[in-house]
Amino acid sequence: MKVHRSPLRIGPDALLWLAAFLPIPALAQQQQAVQPLESIRAAAQETVEQSLLAGNDAASAASLVVGQLDPRLRLPACPAPLEGFVPDSMQGRTNVTVGVRCTGTTPWTVYVPVRVSAPRPVVVLTRPVPRGATLTALDIDVELRETGGLGSGYFEDPAAVLGKVLTRPGSPGQVVVPTLVTGAVAVQRGQHVTLTANSGGILVRMEGTALADGGIGDRLKVKNNSSARVVEGTVLPDGSVDIGL
Repeated sequence: MKVHRSPLRIGPDALLWLAAFLPIPALAQQQQAVQPLESIRAAAQETVEQSLLAGNDAASAASLVVGQLDPRLRLPACPAPLEGFVPDSMQGRTNVTVGVRCTGTTPWTVYVPVRVSAPRPVVVLTRPVPRGATLTALDIDVELRETGGLGSGYFEDPAAVLGKVLTRPGSPGQVVVPTLVTGAVAVQRGQHVTLTANSGGILVRMEGTALADGGIGDRLKVKNNSSARVVEGTVLPDGSVDIGL
């Protein structure tokens, strides 16, 4: 006699009961702790404060704007303190990208944009100064200014601009940038100057005529009075022009 057995059927309620006792790796993975995005932004801000603003006398007046992160970003919670770093290429900039990394069992690195507004001491003019005038202590002062827009540079030490000559007219409050000044005129156009050249360890001197005004360290075109050739050299502190060879 053959006995036919029907397949074992488990009802929905029984399946739910079994699921409660079985491991569900996928569910556990979904419930894995994630790193709060605000903690990453806070680490970026702290890094800027310690790295870029350290030693800045105007740091108390500095302001930072930390960029937002994509809210969809879900990184594993870091078991160790977050580490922030500023790439060397970002040093001295106002728009920086700060790296924040986790060195835990599941390492990751995120880059956070930060806008830095930190006024620095800069040399400014105190009164109108005409083109060609030589700067004195009465013409300049030091003020705290935002330097982000000073792409051509600026001076912090007043001594660095004293005695320099303005290349164009200046106005009160104007920042003294490198392109605004040049060295004091040491040679004037048409002036007879001594040309020097070093040939095999022997110093050769010739007479020449300056074809333009020039300050110490400027490159200047001069005419060799003996050969009538036009050469170019560097104006030396004694007013001579080194043309090299």
